[in-house]
Amino acid sequence: MSRFAPPTAEQAAREASTTEKSSQSNWLDVAAKHATLEWVVDFGAETLRGAVQYETCVKTEGTAVFVVDTSCGLEISKAYVDDDEVPVTLGAPHAVFGTAASVPLKKTHKGAVQEVRFEYKTAPECSAAQWLQPAQTAGK
Repeated sequence: MSRFAPPTAEQAAREASTTEKSSQSNWLDVAAKHATLEWVVDFGAETLRGAVQYETCVKTEGTAVFVVDTSCGLEISKAYVDDDEVPVTLGAPHAVFGTAASVPLKKTHKGAVQEVRFEYKTAPECSAAQWLQPAQTAGK
């Protein structure tokens, strides 16, 4: 037996919201269908170095950029679209959402699939990674 009441007819007829208020990304225009991470973890320096590679698909005809959210303390060193190095444009830092990072896309037609890769490193103060002392972990 479910603890929740079934939706009313009005609730069931309503479409899901497509408004995302917690991101600066353009996910409605370009979908990140898959992501692959490569990391080198330096516990002593409390930093990560690596890359994220997205398989993207253009959803809105003519979309010329792929935008992701980044965090304080993240330094993007290079970006690639389909193995070609491209410039990264950083937006103004936002207190809650971090900084938007965008790269130009090579193909802008609806359905175009492209690989987008960001190479980066973190600083110890990066808000996206938290470092625990051994006593704070289960293995102690």
